[in-house]
Amino acid sequence: MSVSKRTQRLVGLVAVWLIGVSVWAVYYVHSVLSGPPSPDLYANNATFQLVAFGVVRLPIAIAVLLLAVGVVLRTTGSDPAK
Repeated sequence: MSVSKRTQRLVGLVAVWLIGVSVWAVYYVHSVLSGPPSPDLYANNATFQLVAFGVVRLPIAIAVLLLAVGVVLRTTGSDPAK
């Protein structure tokens, strides 16, 4: 069974997005925790920083993904062979 190029592009886009968001999250947590410690002890925890990333920055990344998916869907058209 052959997979259409449209599906291949979408899967590739989501894979690149996941890798990019993962790297961004690790960089964010590392940069926050490598600075001076916060007087709020809970803020010095990697889990808390990942949750903060998910609440504040992940919606931005999801919006970018949705825009990119929209571009892929518009540029590939409805022809499954494209």
